[in-house]
Amino acid sequence: NAVLLELAQTGEPSGTVVLADEQTEGRGRVGRSWFSPKARGLWVSVLVRTDAQAERLASLSVACAVAVAEGLRVISGLDVRVKWPNDLMFEERKLGGLLVESAATADGSIEFASVGLGLNVNLREDEIPPELATRATSLAVCLGRDVSRLEVLRTVLLALEECFEEFERAGMESFRERWRELSVLLGRKVLLQGAQGDRVASVVDIAPTGALLLDRKSVVWGRGGGGG
Repeated sequence: NAVLLELAQTGEPSGTVVLADEQTEGRGRVGRSWFSPKARGLWVSVLVRTDAQAERLASLSVACAVAVAEGLRVISGLDVRVKWPNDLMFEERKLGGLLVESAATADGSIEFASVGLGLNVNLREDEIPPELATRATSLAVCLGRDVSRLEVLRTVLLALEECFEEFERAGMESFRERWRELSVLLGRKVLLQGAQGDRVASVVDIAPTGALLLDRKSVVWGRGGGGG
């Protein structure tokens, strides 16, 4: 993403792709690090130029996760699902995730965005760090064999291209039903952490903005919580 955002400043066109064989400073959401060893995964970013408003960025991230999951389901036969906002999951373990970063103009519209994908492709079980062993997996581990990274790359880029075109045309709306079919959180309880304390609530849907919709009647306050 960092390299691609620099290229975007020099005028590179929408659809420009930056691919890494390894990342030494891979990152995920909210500053988390991302384990991306040499030749074991797909570490790729795609440039999108758009005049959409900045608030649509969250929903673009969700839409991209849905599109990539659908592509991986076809190419692998695995029941790949999505965990809001942008994780790719198989049987409660994380296969990969997306990170969308952008540059906005003074009026709040997006000048360009970098859609980054980190996907564990041929990472072996014994190569997964101990602290991630119960939470992370790879296509190779799930399938019991190595996978062509080139074939996965081709599938992912096609899925993202179609996603960008559909998102530009219709926004998040056309992805909401597809998200419902693939979501691992729909109907489940999630933990909300905030200044007033922790709350638990049930996920009932996804909004056109890409935000989760929760059942207010199901909210339960944890320790340190305030009123209902």
